[in-house]
Amino acid sequence: MERYRVCKIAVDTPLIGIDKPYDYRIDASAMDSAEPGMRVIVPFGRSNRKTNGIILSVESAKEDIKGLKSVVSVPDRSPVLSDELLKLNFWMKGRYFCTFYDALKTILPSGSAGDKTLRMLSLGMDASEAYRNIEKGLKKPVYKSIVDLVADGKSIPQKELCYMTGADHAVISKLLSRGVLKAEDIGVYRRPQMPIGGEAPAFTLNEEQSSALEGLIKLAALNSPKAALLHGVTGSGKTNVYIRLIQNVLKKGRGAL
Repeated sequence: MERYRVCKIAVDTPLIGIDKPYDYRIDASAMDSAEPGMRVIVPFGRSNRKTNGIILSVESAKEDIKGLKSVVSVPDRSPVLSDELLKLNFWMKGRYFCTFYDALKTILPSGSAGDKTLRMLSLGMDASEAYRNIEKGLKKPVYKSIVDLVADGKSIPQKELCYMTGADHAVISKLLSRGVLKAEDIGVYRRPQMPIGGEAPAFTLNEEQSSALEGLIKLAALNSPKAALLHGVTGSGKTNVYIRLIQNVLKKGRGAL
């Protein structure tokens, strides 16, 4: 029976010199859900700092590889990068001499590359056992209030739990050390809600815009890559030319980026 897998992961680092795939072990609890293109949280460096990463590949391993660090969490339920986007990301990394994550941040929506983690707290033992535990030397009401909040097995962000109970870092640390609470750091990804628009408002191009559009349509019809410079001051209507060009291309069954 397969006990674990090894993932090659691109880690979020600003240093090109160490920007390479790293091997991490993914344990049985997340083994079935991990796929290339998913974001993960991993320990990185000598300090094992919680760092964002992207799974590049998942491979089976016949035996445990000593020394491999384990993935902390896999926040995604499905890949955020397809195989094509992963290939594009690597092409951009080589073409523009940047890190994998620098390229990634130009592909994903703002904040989706993962720029912070959220510490979630939950009970580390059975609720009845937790109540017995705090009765031994933890007489302050705040300890019972904390157990009351998580007694049903749900996880609560540490910041929210502290706000609701008045607990401070020392209180949380004591409960974690006793095993009453357990903590998990998960990635927080802000996904902006993109409004679904209707048809673009109608507009009429002036003579200069129409002339520029005609030239661009001719270039787009060629079977070889071409470049063009659309010159105009701010507010001169360059965007309207782009929109009409894209509409023309889409009507022909092609794509535009």
